[in-house]
Parts: sequence; C-alpha cells; structure tokens
Amino acid sequence: MGGQASQGEDRAKLTSTAAIVNELTNMLKERLELPKEGHPRKIKYQCGNINYSTNSYDIRKPCLGAECKEKFNRTYEDRVKDVVLSSRYQLENDQLDAILSLGRSVPVTDVIIVSAVSSNHFDEMQMMFKNLHETVFPTLHNFRVVLFDIGLSPEQRRLSLVDRARKLVIWQDASVRWRSQYKDIFDRANLYGLQVFLGGGDKVTANTLHETFEYMQERECLFEAVPEIANAVAVYKADTFNKLAVLTPWARCALEPSCVCPQDPNVVRYCGKLRPLRCHRFDQSALTLLLAKLFYDQRFRFEIQQPENYNYVEIQRKTLAPNYFQNINR
Repeated sequence: MGGQASQGEDRAKLTSTAAIVNELTNMLKERLELPKEGHPRKIKYQCGNINYSTNSYDIRKPCLGAECKEKFNRTYEDRVKDVVLSSRYQLENDQLDAILSLGRSVPVTDVIIVSAVSSNHFDEMQMMFKNLHETVFPTLHNFRVVLFDIGLSPEQRRLSLVDRARKLVIWQDASVRWRSQYKDIFDRANLYGLQVFLGGGDKVTANTLHETFEYMQERECLFEAVPEIANAVAVYKADTFNKLAVLTPWARCALEPSCVCPQDPNVVRYCGKLRPLRCHRFDQSALTLLLAKLFYDQRFRFEIQQPENYNYVEIQRKTLAPNYFQNINR
C-alpha cells in the first residue's frame, strides 16, 4: 500500500509540474509574440581567443568563431524547463522560508515599491523619497513602499520614512528619479510582464565571471551580443511567470556563492582600476543571464523604452537632499 501511495504522489507531482511548465510556456509564448516595440541594441562581435592573466585570474574573451558555432535556438518550453525544473534554480525549503518571512508583515496592495539603503547613500535616498512624494505618490493609488535597512545608523533609521507597500513590484535604487509620465513604464510592465533598465549596455560577457556561466551551464560565446542590465530600476508584474521563472531562480543564485559571487568580491568589484581583469556585476550579471535565457534577442521588449527627448525615469547618482526628512517631520 505504501508503495502504491508513493507512486500516486509521484504521478501527481509529475502532473502538477507538467501543468506549471505548460502554463509558463504559454505565458512566455504570448509575451514574445506581442507586437514589437523598441529596437534591440546591436553589439559588434569581437572574436578570437584572447587570454589575460592578472592577479592569478585567467580571463578569456569569448567569441563567436569556430569554437561556438551553435546558435541560441531553444524552444519556449525548453527555456522554461531550464529555469523551472533545474535544482540549481530552485530554493531549498529553509531558503524559501527565510525569504517569505521578510514579506509576512507587508500588507497586500496593488503596487509595492522596494528599495534598500546604507549610510553612505542616505542623503541620496532622501532625494529619492522627495521625488516619490512629488511625482509618484500624488498619482499612484493602493501602494506601499518597503525600505530595507542594509547599514543605516540609529539616527538615520529614526528619520527614515518606511511605508510598507500586488499588481506590480518595483525595485529602485536610491538614485532613481521618476518623471511625470512614469505610468507608461508601469503600463508596459502590465502588458509585457516586466520592464528593466538597460543603462550603458556593456556586454554581459565582459562583466561576468566564468564561474557564473558555469553555474548556469551556459557557454559564454552564445551571450556575446547580450547587453547587461543596469538593474537600478525594474518593474515586475506580480504573476506566476515572474515568480517561478525569474525571481525564484534569481533568488537561488543570490544564495549560491558559485553563482552570484564566485571570486573575491574585493578584487572583481573594482574592475575599472584593474583592467584587463574582468569586472563582475553580481546580482546584475545573474539577472541579465536569466532574462537572456528566457527572452534572448527579444529581450528589448522588456526593456524600458524612453522617447528621444524625454526620459520617464533617470538615474541621478549623487543628487542629494540632506535635510529632507528633518524638514517634513517638523
């Protein structure tokens, strides 16, 4: 009887898994077959096996030559299976419990804006809230803001405004500044499921260590033309696809040093001073690769499109409002 019950449970699990894969595959297909908006950025392929050796790290420049003739031609179903069924992208029970515990005190609302701040970005964060108060809050309804303290002083923590923010989840750095037509980005996120900020568009292969590709079981040369995501601002539709195919795999990678931080962070973080040592973007590299695995050359559909003479959102580092919280709390 026990064996029969176990077999029944296994069949039920397989049926449930197949249903999830089918649902996510249909969602991916629907999104990638929506009318095209925007244009992909083209990056020139630079081929040739060039090896650098700096600080004992061997850095190979990937290429699309004889060593990598295959193309990224995976079916929608294969893309989904890769990030949903593989154990390397699934959270362990204790990991999932720890993550869920962070949100148990946050009430359910339509929109959640999430950010994090440390002491050295406190004044920049005050300017972020000034921008939110003046531009976003007057026209946005049924929302909460969740601010993670990742290194504030007791006095800074006392001064901070912490509002706890369902249809959309928005991540933004302290340097993000919204402008009056920001809802166009939110509308695109509702349509396409996701909107991310591209930034400078450096190649992901230039700023991601070998070990991250190895963890994801990918060949670097396949991603030579993929621009990296800046990750300063992202708008996620709160749906099954983003939860299971994007955020869960990304969270698991963040908890695995061999994925998100495979080498000494004090070495690879300061790549600008140590060229030709490859820079590594940690969470940014991981998200770029995950989205490329799902969307590849159609990722531009999910990138924030800004008119030629007007930006819906800007990154303004070092724009500060040192006394903003003190003034509004008087």
